[in-house]
Amino acid sequence: MKSLDPDLIALFRAGNTAAFDTIYGQYAGRVLAFARRLTGCDADAEDLTQDAFLAAFRAKQSYRGEAQFVTWLFGIVSRRWRDGARGTKPPTVSLSDAEEHSMQFGMHAPDLADDTVRKTTLNQAIEKLDPLLREAFLLVAVSGLTHREAAAVVGCPLGTIKWRVAEAAHRLRSTLQEPQETEKQDVLSILP
Repeated sequence: MKSLDPDLIALFRAGNTAAFDTIYGQYAGRVLAFARRLTGCDADAEDLTQDAFLAAFRAKQSYRGEAQFVTWLFGIVSRRWRDGARGTKPPTVSLSDAEEHSMQFGMHAPDLADDTVRKTTLNQAIEKLDPLLREAFLLVAVSGLTHREAAAVVGCPLGTIKWRVAEAAHRLRSTLQEPQETEKQDVLSILP
């Protein structure tokens, strides 16, 4: 994603609500996706996203442009999440619901069911990671930040974030390669 126009940032920092609306329109989807992966729950992710944007608006003067705007926003989301927004389990999707949905749209049920199982398996494995490893993994592997940007978001050294991402990927591979659960093998191609 390209960086924000400096004039838009200046208007945002001055409290211009139209500038804030523009910024919200550009970043709300990415912030919500990141929050959803952190919390594992749509409702909690929406609350966290709203809370983060409200906090960003209140702290608008603290953005100095030293990092990309999205990095600054993700930092707010991460801090809010660490302060207590975590802990809710993600909703589950039954295979019968997946089959019913696929029939509605003329899709083959096994394809959608297999995809649902793979996504659920990966999500469950990510949910089991230590929160610090999960946060680093989601910032880099899912949200697409560089290691350096993720380190800025989390507020730790670059080497630490690199280790956390590598360790998370290692633990996910180990979890997903357990021999008794062969459906996990298809998920391994997603990992970095």
